Order: sequence, then structure tokens, then C-alpha cells
Amino acid sequence: MKKIILKSKRLVLRTIKLSDAPEYTRWFNDEEIIKYLSTQNKPTLEKEKKIIKEKLKSKDKNTFTILLKNKIIGFSSVKIFKSRNYASIGGAIGEKDEWGNGYGRESFETVIDYLFKKMKMNRVELEVYEDNKRAFKVYKRIGFKKEGVRREYHWNLITKKYDNDIMMSILKREWKKK
Repeated sequence: MKKIILKSKRLVLRTIKLSDAPEYTRWFNDEEIIKYLSTQNKPTLEKEKKIIKEKLKSKDKNTFTILLKNKIIGFSSVKIFKSRNYASIGGAIGEKDEWGNGYGRESFETVIDYLFKKMKMNRVELEVYEDNKRAFKVYKRIGFKKEGVRREYHWNLITKKYDNDIMMSILKREWKKK
């Protein structure tokens, strides 16, 4: 994984480091945080370190750790599909005391801008659980368009039910209008 640093008005997004493992482990063991994430495995610290080592070896994926004044508050993940000229993104603000401050939106907009302008992607897509109304609103405000619903696509280990998955995307030409 290439080391990358992105900056926005209030945030710094940098490639994940092994030393980030304690924060990620804490977040991924908090059911309120992982309720809407596709991975709900609740890793140990050692398992999370192993996951991060694997991520650092990847050539087509990047996980950005989101920092607010040197405090780790969340992550954003990117998978690039060069042959089709698009990327898939995801992420979360793991520090619950930072929820509602617009950091999720700001970090996503920073990553999307990087993908369109630097990486020359034509399309950025994401998946969101239908029950995650707050995230859906944020993605719409960013400019994502709903493409469809995959019905009962994920078994949610937290809510103990199948969740519908909404597919959304934004195109480079739509982003340029912003």
C-alpha cells in the first residue's frame, strides 16, 4: 500500500499504521459502531494487527486513518478497480464523542476529491445499510445517487436480521459541478 496523506479544512487522513490497532480494535468491538459496518467480527488486538499488516501489503486497497488535531477519530477505506476506472469506499467515525460534527462527510469528500482529481477515477461507489438513515442522508448531500437495493443482502450479527443494502454512486462529471 502506498503511503498517502490527504488534508481537509479540519482533518488529516493518512495511510493506516500498525500503531493504530488499539483504536480500531476498540471501535470494532463496540456494537453501536459496527452495527452498520459490513465487518462485524469483533477482533482481538492481535487479530487487528494481523488485519492491518495484510492491508499494508495490498496494492489496490487503502485504509486511511482520520485524525482531528492528532487524535484518531475514524477511518475511510478505498478499493480501486483500475481496469474499470472506479473505486469503492466506506468508513466510519469511531469516536462517538465526535459524531454529529460533520467529520464523516468531510473525510468522505476529501477521499472522493482525491479519487477523482489525483487517481482519475470516473466513478466512486458505496454500499449503505437501508436502516442507516443518517449515513444515507450524508451521502445524498455529498452528491451520491441511489442505484438500487440488494434485498436482505447482509446478515447483521448485531441486530440479528437480514439487512437491505443500498447501492449508491457519484460520477466524476457530477462531482465537477460541486
